[in-house]
Amino acid sequence: MKRWAPVVVALIVVGIGIGTVVYEPSEKQGIEAKIETTKETPKVFDMPLAITKRCARLPKFLSKAGIVPPVVIDLSQRHYKGVALLFGRGFAKAYHPKQWEQYGYMGTYTLDENGTLYMAPTPYISIEPTTFNLQKKIYTIDTLTGRLKVFMTLDDIRPSADNPYGIISVAYDCDDRSLWVSAIDRSDYAHSRGRIYHIDVATKRILQRFEGYDALTLLPVKTSEGKYLLTGDAKQARLVAFPIVKGVLRNDPYTVATLNDPLLRVRKIKPYAPTRIKIEAFRFAYTLVAQSQAGSVRKIVEGRYDTRDRRWYVSDSKKTKP
Repeated sequence: MKRWAPVVVALIVVGIGIGTVVYEPSEKQGIEAKIETTKETPKVFDMPLAITKRCARLPKFLSKAGIVPPVVIDLSQRHYKGVALLFGRGFAKAYHPKQWEQYGYMGTYTLDENGTLYMAPTPYISIEPTTFNLQKKIYTIDTLTGRLKVFMTLDDIRPSADNPYGIISVAYDCDDRSLWVSAIDRSDYAHSRGRIYHIDVATKRILQRFEGYDALTLLPVKTSEGKYLLTGDAKQARLVAFPIVKGVLRNDPYTVATLNDPLLRVRKIKPYAPTRIKIEAFRFAYTLVAQSQAGSVRKIVEGRYDTRDRRWYVSDSKKTKP
């Protein structure tokens, strides 16, 4: 899969846990909410966002290492395997312990209020013998020690040669100190068999498993009407929102915005105003071969909310290099 562009993280980190024990629940353990299948025709999302202060913070080990913000969390894999923290003038310096390479290529991350970094790997260019097993795990970099370790294993995630992708996105929820995690290992170009997991960070308990939808990215947001989970649809060129009611994801999807290029898929979401969303989009087809060819170009577009007709629209944007 094409790597995400580096993201500059200042003192207050936009958008985006502590775990010290490897935990491997069985497929059914801890699942309380009923399994649901998403509706086919979402309603229109006709409201602006409520931009609130994010709880995410930088890791505490950075100050001990003498690293001063701003810092780039680099998952591009161009120079460093796994993850690297870039800093200094022009971000020319890198903090990259060799220990951070042991679980392969990381493709998505999120930060909590303590500065713990949660990540999930993504297969990169080719499949290695350990690829499939790595794809079912969530990893953390401890905010105090800077050590990378396994946080939790989701045993019902089973990537294969037909679809090498497992966990594809992680997002921290500041309200209840939980993780939203999406996986697409059972899906293909024609079928949506993805899951969205809601996980309590303190207990590593799966609170809900929501089935039947392929989400390439996740982000909990709020509006005047309530709380929603913004998602990038892997099957269509659109941004979709699901209501979150009392911590439970509801099967009542809304189409927030549709991309102008039908071949693109939303991979990253960054709201920066009640009526503005920065969207990173790229081509996706569930295979590494397709990704290596189509992933050479990505687009940064902007979603804008029109207060007069109460609709979100996406503006055109220039193509950018990976």
